[in-house]
Amino acid sequence: MFDTISLIVDDIFNNYIRREGAVEPLAAKFCDGRITMCGGLLQWGTVDLANQGYTAMQILRYYYGDDIELVENAPLTDKTQSYPGVALSRGSFGDDVRTIKNELNRIRRNYPAIPNINTATSVYDSETVEAVREFQRIFNLTPDGVVGKATWYRIKQIYAAVKRLSELTSEGLTIPEVERVFRTELSLGDSGAEVEAVQYYLAFLGYFYPQLPPIPITGFFDELTRDAVFSFQNEYNLPITGVVDQNTFYHIERVYKNAVADLPANFQSAIGEPYPGRFLVEGDRGEEVRVIQQYINRIAQSDPAVPEITVDGIFGPQTKRAVIAIQKQLDVEQNGAIGPVEWVEIITRGNNL
Repeated sequence: MFDTISLIVDDIFNNYIRREGAVEPLAAKFCDGRITMCGGLLQWGTVDLANQGYTAMQILRYYYGDDIELVENAPLTDKTQSYPGVALSRGSFGDDVRTIKNELNRIRRNYPAIPNINTATSVYDSETVEAVREFQRIFNLTPDGVVGKATWYRIKQIYAAVKRLSELTSEGLTIPEVERVFRTELSLGDSGAEVEAVQYYLAFLGYFYPQLPPIPITGFFDELTRDAVFSFQNEYNLPITGVVDQNTFYHIERVYKNAVADLPANFQSAIGEPYPGRFLVEGDRGEEVRVIQQYINRIAQSDPAVPEITVDGIFGPQTKRAVIAIQKQLDVEQNGAIGPVEWVEIITRGNNL
């Protein structure tokens, strides 16, 4: 490759043409109609427009509409594997879940046998399980309701096909379809529900692993939290950055789940009932649901905004409404599911009453 070509590519490869509100770039070629020809494209009239003082963008808009715009110096990120690396299943949570739900709902327009999903939340609930199962049945995959690697890429393939993303008649991808809601990294100075979840995991593990320093659950990523992250990364041979990236978070979550699985029956740690390691959603049953229902009722006795519920170990509409009431008070996504943040809040408040 010529050095001059390399320099030009380095200079312009992150500049591209798109339509306003869309994400994907439009193909652009240089064709002068004499030396360089492009099949199906004609250049007649462009020289006249240029002689009249039209700029390149004005010429493009003259032919293709006023919503054509030029993106310059688009931000770049490291190349990462599309599949998140961990299968998505009932109780999973985050941007990857939001993406799959949105894509399945778009596919449903072409394959109406797939049930509709509520895309307003980021939790993998029973609706999502059923929609994934039907998708898997239609496309000859194992209908387990879990988005593993094969199902992930099949959804991507069918989504691209129904959106005609490789065609001139593409529907296009809008910014809301691809933007992230949750941060991919947490570091010193950050705050919020994601930080509180990481602190909960690390604080719990600190009771069993002396190499991890004890930390308070404050929702603020302070130096104590950074030191705990340093210690965890060092213990599990991860890059010692003090930053909780996706890889570090997956390791923390996995070690936590293994620790909870090894606890004796009916064990209560010094920081309360241990979080089961996955989001509890409507339709779940079991001891974890029964325990959290008891704590919700303790809160309801002194907080009229939280309704009392039946303690039956079944996560039904009553329990979901009570969880949403607590989420409103926490100012977090009101999805009616119980993650580590909701779990800590409910157990802590229940213990203080």
